[in-house]
Amino acid sequence: MLAAARATYTEKHPESCACRTSSRRRVRKPLPNAGGPRRTARAQLQSDPTYRQLVADREMARLRISDLSRADKDIRRQIST
Repeated sequence: MLAAARATYTEKHPESCACRTSSRRRVRKPLPNAGGPRRTARAQLQSDPTYRQLVADREMARLRISDLSRADKDIRRQIST
């Protein structure tokens, strides 16, 4: 369609410009499967037992830090009274 518009009209003609713009939009549209490799990589990680163990260890460390922070606040409150 763009080639036909270019053959009939000049580059500055509105019809030619409209065809160019619409063809650019078609090129810039994301593919329907965009992000697919990222999803499959995440699924592979979730199925890996080593990764799951590391995630569990990280969560346990976060819980331990929150427990220690709570204990620290309690101790400081007891000292101040």
